[in-house]
Amino acid sequence: GGRGGAAVPTVLDQAGFGEHTALLLDRLPGRPAGELAMGGPEQARAAGLACGRVHDLLAGVPAPAGLRTVPGAPGTDGPARLLHLDLHPLNVLVSDDGAVVTGVLDWANAAAGDPVLDRARTWAILNLDPMANSAARALPSWAALSGGWSQAGRLDDLPAAARAWACRYLLADLASRYSPAELAHARRVLGELA
Repeated sequence: GGRGGAAVPTVLDQAGFGEHTALLLDRLPGRPAGELAMGGPEQARAAGLACGRVHDLLAGVPAPAGLRTVPGAPGTDGPARLLHLDLHPLNVLVSDDGAVVTGVLDWANAAAGDPVLDRARTWAILNLDPMANSAARALPSWAALSGGWSQAGRLDDLPAAARAWACRYLLADLASRYSPAELAHARRVLGELA
């Protein structure tokens, strides 16, 4: 079940393994939005538009009591909201035509904070993650998905402080997966924002 219109998997069981926990989740309908980027641009753009609207849905969900606050985030005046902090085309499920979001996966980074930070984090993933950059260059449909998401999620209309926070978060998150040279463009963008 989910709140605010975003379906999330139900935890069916869990097991601990030292410092790690494994969860057994129910299966949600749909498929990752990123799969539609392998097809035509129309479907991919529809999926991007649907995914971008998830940001407004989540912005209406109050943060549950006891949820950690966003690390290193700029201050906010509004009430804390539920943030996913890893919304990207592989974590959002959509219908076969891409028009409807059927679920949101991978809530490991969930935190309480200003919804602009969730939008900024997605902006950084779609624009600065080396894998997303490679997909956008190779697949016109990926660019259509990303463009639709940016439009509906208003990802091009973010304060510089939120973008800078998202760059720092992305650099820390990807440091073990990519070389410094592969992340040089993200450090350059951060420098321009600072």
